[in-house]
Amino acid sequence: MVSAREREDQKVPYTIKETDGAYQVVDRETGKVFSRHTTKEKAERQRRLLEGVRHGWKPTGQKQDRA
Repeated sequence: MVSAREREDQKVPYTIKETDGAYQVVDRETGKVFSRHTTKEKAERQRRLLEGVRHGWKPTGQKQDRA
């Protein structure tokens, strides 16, 4: 039986790995490393950004207007 965590890991194309007390974001399909020696919070932000871009989001550099 596959756990919920394993199912989630199968869907996520990017993973966060801990290395020597720091974190890195890795593309599971290609093995390419997108960020190295960063904090866990910054690694999570990088992973979310990469997933958004993969799904067609185009970064504008501006914050979203929340009116």
